[in-house]
Amino acid sequence: MCNHRISVVSQDYSTRANDVYVILGNSALLKCEVPSFVTDLVTIASWVDGEGQEYFANRKSFGILD
Repeated sequence: MCNHRISVVSQDYSTRANDVYVILGNSALLKCEVPSFVTDLVTIASWVDGEGQEYFANRKSFGILD
């Protein structure tokens, strides 16, 4: 018999994406940096850009939800 226990400690964290520079008209790939101690507990549901546009996940990639 195997018993699993999960302990949770309250600790603040923040996610971020590093700056990416790209030539106008090209694509950019952004990676959401999540602290390792919460990666199993966090799911990225959407991205919001600096202008307030929100991007949601679909089956293949993130994109604008029409």
